[in-house]
Amino acid sequence: MEIPEGSDLVDSRLIEHPLFSNKKRTIVYELIRHGRRLDEIPLDAITLKAKDILCFRATSKQLADIQAAPGLSKKSGNRPQGEEIKTVEAIIGPQSQLIGKSIKQSNIRRRYGIIVAAVHRKGVNVTEGYRDMSLAFGDTLLLEGPVRNIVRLNEECSFLSLNETTISPPLKSHMAVAVGILAAVILTSAFDILPITSAALAGAVLVVLTGCLELRNAYKSIEWNVLFLIYGMLGIGLAMDKSGGAEWIATGVVGTLGGYAPIIMLAAIYLLVSILTELVTNNAVAILMTPIAISIAASLEVDARPFLVAIMFGASASFITPIGYQTNTYVYGAGGYRFGDFLKIGIPLNLLLWVVAVVMIPWIWPF
Repeated sequence: MEIPEGSDLVDSRLIEHPLFSNKKRTIVYELIRHGRRLDEIPLDAITLKAKDILCFRATSKQLADIQAAPGLSKKSGNRPQGEEIKTVEAIIGPQSQLIGKSIKQSNIRRRYGIIVAAVHRKGVNVTEGYRDMSLAFGDTLLLEGPVRNIVRLNEECSFLSLNETTISPPLKSHMAVAVGILAAVILTSAFDILPITSAALAGAVLVVLTGCLELRNAYKSIEWNVLFLIYGMLGIGLAMDKSGGAEWIATGVVGTLGGYAPIIMLAAIYLLVSILTELVTNNAVAILMTPIAISIAASLEVDARPFLVAIMFGASASFITPIGYQTNTYVYGAGGYRFGDFLKIGIPLNLLLWVVAVVMIPWIWPF
């Protein structure tokens, strides 16, 4: 945002502005004057002038407050002239001078002219109060600043890794080719020309061969930790299936409840399937439980459809763990979630769907 001529903010101190006071001090993180960053002056000591440019770090709600604030106007192209600005991720090494110091204490902005925009620690993105937390080995900092300043900071503070996070511009000339390949993957799978796995793999190869995606970027986009986690999950599920462990659990639970009413058996089957699908793949659980459900229906002399529908929905309700289904795992890695986050949301959600299913299934598909 720019301070226009005649603004009431001219000749006032930045620290006195409502957007840079109390808990909101981290919103304004840089000031540019005459095309140059004011690195040598602390932000709380700056007196605002006309044509000054303020750089903000804000949430969507804070952004709305900023745009509505009097005395400011929107400014685009706010980078200092003649400087190449980079955004990088830096992992603090074991010998770094930053260990044990907070971002404020290390004074990175003033000493090096670099902004610390975010901190990532142990799978959690720290969004509030990170300027006052003591930095530790393994913390990841999101840094923004001139290339020469980043190089100097890296030499003095011993970062374990320094990866540039800039995004390559889109290859608009290959847009039609990419859309065509995507359409071909969908159509060949929809019309049973190829299985979806084969069609998707062929499409992935084609986007690289046609230049829609560089091989280097394709390799970087692979989340190897997520991939190995999925393979580990599949291995455990296969072991439960082949060893007979899943069948032993299923027959034991069903045998215990064999003398109860159909609605009780339906509730038990849904709950059992919902739990097993967190450990074994949903396809394997459905294959395992379907003959058991049909046998139960025959013994109770009722229609098997309600039990089969319960298996279908229960096997798809995998919300308790990040390893219950592949999509959960992708979100777990990309979003910086913790295992406990899935438990907090997944358990109530699974229980809610369990109650709804037990009530609605017999109503739509009577015994």
